[in-house]
Amino acid sequence: PLKRTVAAARLAPLVEGLKNAGRLRPTLERYRRRFDEDAASIVAAVVLECGGGAAEGGGDAAAVAALDAAGFQACLDLCLEQLAESVCCAVALQNALADLLEGPVDPAHVVSNAPQRLRDATDSDATEAREGCRQLCEGALKRVGRLVGARRDQNARLALGDLRRVWASALAFAEAVERATGEPALALRSALVAQARAFLEHRHREAKAALVACLDSEKWGQVDVAPARQARVDALASGRALLEDAGDKADAAPPAPRSKKDLRPAAVNQRRFKCVWSACVALDRVLDALAAAAAFPVLATDVVAEVVDLLRLFDQRTKQLVLFAGALHSSARLRTITAKHLGLAAQALGLVLALLPHIRAALRATLPPKHASLLDEVDAVARDYGDHHRKVLAKFSTIIGETVDAAGGGLSGVDYDAAATAAATVPRAAFFGDVAKNLTALHGVLAKQLPDDEVQDVCADIVALLGKKLPPLAAAPIADTPEGRDRLEADLRYLEASVAALPSVDASGLRIDAIVAERKAGVSKGEPP
Repeated sequence: PLKRTVAAARLAPLVEGLKNAGRLRPTLERYRRRFDEDAASIVAAVVLECGGGAAEGGGDAAAVAALDAAGFQACLDLCLEQLAESVCCAVALQNALADLLEGPVDPAHVVSNAPQRLRDATDSDATEAREGCRQLCEGALKRVGRLVGARRDQNARLALGDLRRVWASALAFAEAVERATGEPALALRSALVAQARAFLEHRHREAKAALVACLDSEKWGQVDVAPARQARVDALASGRALLEDAGDKADAAPPAPRSKKDLRPAAVNQRRFKCVWSACVALDRVLDALAAAAAFPVLATDVVAEVVDLLRLFDQRTKQLVLFAGALHSSARLRTITAKHLGLAAQALGLVLALLPHIRAALRATLPPKHASLLDEVDAVARDYGDHHRKVLAKFSTIIGETVDAAGGGLSGVDYDAAATAAATVPRAAFFGDVAKNLTALHGVLAKQLPDDEVQDVCADIVALLGKKLPPLAAAPIADTPEGRDRLEADLRYLEASVAALPSVDASGLRIDAIVAERKAGVSKGEPP
């Protein structure tokens, strides 16, 4: 290889003599073989120096695989530096040869190994030499591809930042060779894409396994959202590129316990969401996938599928564990599904719903326009989450409805007329006290777990449900005398006052006035007029 600048006047007699003697083509063939041998020696020497061994052969490939991330990066950079210099020399010599074969050259002209483009040739010898030079460059690309491929399994386990540095170094070399030859470096680019895809597949398998294990042991209690995790959420919500993944930096277990009052929620668009540990893990893994898409845009379509897969896994498994009470039989072994568990599940779903538009935008930024239809899957996931969230909130109404149905049967045995001599306690029927107590307790839990607007919506649904169930239940007690009806009205008013005392709850939906009017008129239709 050309190691220094050489005057064309020194090369011209040599080229002319070889051509006249018919030895130019054999000499160039020997040069190409020597170039390839030197390239192999360069890689072998660098790997040996970095602590592995030669880079050719099965045992030597194992030595390359044994290097740690920093060692391989240093090895790769040094190999690329030497190979890039060799490629520049080969291209410079080929251009000089073409100039000498195709016409007179200024004797003062200097041949330099500075980066340059491989020029076309018209002379037959120069044309053949040009094809040989192109093959040398392609061979160098393949050699780098084999070097990267020797660590396929190890590179798949790297942190995203480490793999991105490997990618950047190899891609810079590929682009330099492409500028020299004018042809795409398909061999090396294909090797890099295969490496990145192996990384993505490995991370996705790990992510699903971690999420499944975390959900199976989820206690559905609030955990702290660390500042580092919140910073990644902020980056996503503000549209900034995610360039690092949580990867090996992520905690393998929930963060250290903090007092309940010090637990920090996640914040998205000025809304706060209490988090459970499985939601944090799911969020980390989705953000890791988005970071991979930003680092390797060529794999954006794969990332869309993996993000959808992770989100659906969290949605479906959460539904099984909480709505269908699967957590009673999971590793967590919960004794019952409480309103607190439901509230935190709703918060987890709400967090994902709040982030889905930003997740979609991040994916859209990396997808080619022709693949934009893939985002329909993200929209379908958003609909599924919205439906699941509504079902969780509706579960609170179901809880109160079941309490009313279970306790309401006892009203038929209450004789308000016979209670004339009884102590004037309110409520006289335990049913009204139980409903008021359960509703007050549920409101207290909801106020701690859900935002105010959702608490109001849930309570409005519960009041509407009670408004439908109370008329037939209020017709069951014996209250035929004016005094008996007054006592029944007192119990109804007690329930109304208990509901009205709850913050931001409108008790008018109970329709107590209509129920009282019916009983006083001696009407018992079973439904409000």
